Amino acid sequence: MKNTNFEKQLIEMIVSYYQPFNQEQLTNGLKKFEKISLLAGDHLIKTGEIADKIFITEKSITRNYTIDENNEEKIIWIESEMRFLADFESFKTEQPTQYNIQVYEDTDVYYITKTNLLELYHKYHDWALFGINILEEYLLHTFVINNKFLNYDATEKYNYIETYFPRFLKIVPLKHISSRLNISQVTVSRIRAEKNK
Repeated sequence: MKNTNFEKQLIEMIVSYYQPFNQEQLTNGLKKFEKISLLAGDHLIKTGEIADKIFITEKSITRNYTIDENNEEKIIWIESEMRFLADFESFKTEQPTQYNIQVYEDTDVYYITKTNLLELYHKYHDWALFGINILEEYLLHTFVINNKFLNYDATEKYNYIETYFPRFLKIVPLKHISSRLNISQVTVSRIRAEKNK
């Protein structure tokens, strides 16, 4: 890996999940990551493909969506940059995904394949503990977000996004925000108008 800001962020992110990370194990594991560059609107994965990689975007917010029976997009999740991303159901089962994962902005992306990740888990104790901590964090994050959105009203949902993910409101289209929050675009527009009074 080159010593760029993205690489430094990736290393800090990995180490944050497990400390103290053995330096030799960390270095050997980092060699398994590969980097690609994507443009706004590009997909990390599309419906029908097998999700055999875990991704980390440097600068882009990312969305996971599906197409319903009415040919409308339904947002499953929206995530900030520098988070581990995958369709974990397809990743685990090795069955074709029902979802699409798309970046909103031009970005570099690191990824590691399932084969390489499992090799690290089997070979290195620290990488195995890293994997457990990633899973625990993902489950907790998913539970917290879903619980809030289940119990919050429309304004509370919007306020949560505004407070904790303000960049979403600058980058993500209104229709995607409303789909993720499971409220109408009209309602989101009304909430915004009330806040701008």
